Amino acid sequence: MLIRGFESFFARSEISYMFNLSSVNEKHRYIYEKIDANYISVIQPEGWMDLSCIWEDLHDIGKCRDAKKSSYKSTKNWSRYSTHFLGAVGELCFSISANTPANLEDIAEGDGNCDFLLHGSKIDIKSTQYWKNPDLKQYPNPKKWVDYYILCGVDVDKKRAKIFGWASRDQIMNAPKKDYGYGMQCSLNHSVLNSDLKTLFEECEAKIAKNLSK
Repeated sequence: MLIRGFESFFARSEISYMFNLSSVNEKHRYIYEKIDANYISVIQPEGWMDLSCIWEDLHDIGKCRDAKKSSYKSTKNWSRYSTHFLGAVGELCFSISANTPANLEDIAEGDGNCDFLLHGSKIDIKSTQYWKNPDLKQYPNPKKWVDYYILCGVDVDKKRAKIFGWASRDQIMNAPKKDYGYGMQCSLNHSVLNSDLKTLFEECEAKIAKNLSK
């Protein structure tokens, strides 16, 4: 079964990636089924996605992650909303945008900063509730750098989310440093990010093609 909403979304954005629900973990398949049933209302103008039909499900995923990771030093929460809830929202938003299934499992030891593996490239989703003028932020000394970083803004009041753009590892590593009140971070405003996801997909495909040709 293919997600009909994705088909509609990618027809508009001229992207044709599709995946079958059989590739989604059975435990969370119902979430994509809800998206499919509400696809007309999910895709909104200006890149927003109305996730109200799965909002409580995403809260539940966030709570499960909170419970399993509460003892880990890497778990930080400076927001009044669960970091893991916002993360789950961002992952679903990118999943719909990229038309690739998200891994919504509860991994207590963490995901190694890698939320998605797209054509061999590691991708980390950075979600923020401060969506009106969001920054893509990354501490300068993570345990593992990934290939690409995606910025997702989450409008909690309206239960919607939007991919604002992306940056490569080199771009974020060389970004200006800014202190938001809890240590210096590499910071890029959404206005300077790459906004075309199709370009990201093409870069990932080109990388794997180059590696295969060696």
